[in-house]
Amino acid sequence: MSTLKTGALRGTSGTADSIQLHASNQSVTFPGAVTITGALTSSTTALGGKIRKIVVNETNDYLTNPTDWSNFMSATITPTASDSKFVLFAQPSQLTVEGGSETQIRIKIGDEIFGYREHRAYQSTGERWSPTWFWVMEGSYSAGTAYTFYIQAKRTGGSGTVEMGNSSNADWKSSIMLIELEA
Repeated sequence: MSTLKTGALRGTSGTADSIQLHASNQSVTFPGAVTITGALTSSTTALGGKIRKIVVNETNDYLTNPTDWSNFMSATITPTASDSKFVLFAQPSQLTVEGGSETQIRIKIGDEIFGYREHRAYQSTGERWSPTWFWVMEGSYSAGTAYTFYIQAKRTGGSGTVEMGNSSNADWKSSIMLIELEA
């Protein structure tokens, strides 16, 4: 086995540092952490748009029996460009819907409302989940302006308890991740 040591590799075009492997399913293994600067792109796979920014928020927020639309958790992002799309993942530490009750979940950004989700307890004893919600949002956002994405909930039926989050264990965090993508 041979060892090559150099400060940088440059393609024959001389326009960028790069490593190109023979097209026979070769791979590169790095012994430690790798930092990627610039865009991660591919001409042979469908990677889609570039990730511009990621915001993650963990919270101990707790909401019980919301009779009107109430904020549960949120994340704020300042877009880097006006043509961005957003992907939002949210997971409450727990969602409890007691017998016969229903609750709806939605996203609110300013006056805009996005994608409803519904949870219903069919059993008289109630049900408990830790769901992961996922939304893709396209809209008109101004670069450099902060936007807060709120997860809202409302009990829409029944008389049983509806709870989001966990009031008794501070280690049980709900989380929300907001990803800005190149459109």
